[in-house]
Amino acid sequence: MAYTIKLVTADEIDAVVTLWTLAFSLYVQNPEESETGYESCLEYFKNDLAFCYGVYDDGRLVATAGVLPYEMHLGGRFVPAGGVAAVATLPEHRRRGLVQMLMAACLKRLHEERTPVASLWPFAYPFYERLGWATTTMQYEVTVDLPALRKLGDSRRYRIVPVADFGLACDVHSRWVSAYNQSLTRPANRWRRMLTHPFVSCRLFVHKDGYMVWNLKETGDTLSVREWAWTTEEAFLDGLELLGQMDSQYARARFVCADVEPLLRLGVFEPVPEIKLKPGMMTRVANLDAFMELCPPGSRRPAVLDPLKVTGEAEGGVAPGRLMQLAVGLWREDGAGEGAWLYGALSGRPSFCAEKY
Repeated sequence: MAYTIKLVTADEIDAVVTLWTLAFSLYVQNPEESETGYESCLEYFKNDLAFCYGVYDDGRLVATAGVLPYEMHLGGRFVPAGGVAAVATLPEHRRRGLVQMLMAACLKRLHEERTPVASLWPFAYPFYERLGWATTTMQYEVTVDLPALRKLGDSRRYRIVPVADFGLACDVHSRWVSAYNQSLTRPANRWRRMLTHPFVSCRLFVHKDGYMVWNLKETGDTLSVREWAWTTEEAFLDGLELLGQMDSQYARARFVCADVEPLLRLGVFEPVPEIKLKPGMMTRVANLDAFMELCPPGSRRPAVLDPLKVTGEAEGGVAPGRLMQLAVGLWREDGAGEGAWLYGALSGRPSFCAEKY
């Protein structure tokens, strides 16, 4: 069986929607079943993705992968980055190397456009590690009982606003992402998608130094905080107080953050919060020349061994994802390994990314 790969065009949107709704369990097969869901997929294809590649079997679309255009805060500056997304394959064509073909096509285009870095949120970390990616951000998932959070701040400093007024949170978001390495910018279309995705029912609260997004579509006794940004201690304490006010409806709240030290400084709650350290976003170098231009002057160019043969294929070189790990200071290279001299070259801030795509 011979597969072909090419850019997907807008006139193929029906085939795209059929593929995506099956792969991502969206349950929207055609406009008659759900005009809103169909239009959402169409908008994502036309307005969010910079480009989308498809794999075809005898002219039939059987797999896709696209790239979202972002700017990543890396080494103290915002640089071009491509977020790989919409990776989907029909069930009967899985485990045939199609994702590898799509990854190579997307990365080759990013390489040709001199985009230094590519990123993704994986469905399986080991799978993408074999393709040269590496985990370069970590995150804490915190679950805390709500009664313990009362009287820590002033919940009135957060105010609920319509999700359509997300512009009220944009200044805080800009300050928030500037505080972290590898964080991503969020244009208006991504704000709308994050707040109105079919899987969520969001409520937005805004503070002068923070914001919080709740997802009320998740049922049970745990309040799901889809995103919480705070840039001052006051915004953190006021946010805890806001969560505590929900103790008549929920037993606990769950949120993700870059650092648990602000919580631990408050002392030990009873019952003790559940804290999990989890892997976050994966990245890799897409264009080595553009990447080296971000590094300190005089940095030696490393040999890169890329399983996809896009960024390099030098024997004995370092994988393009491992190169990012070194540059952002996540894992130190023992001895004089290839690329070890770049350790921490693009760090200076904690690594954290909340933007999922």
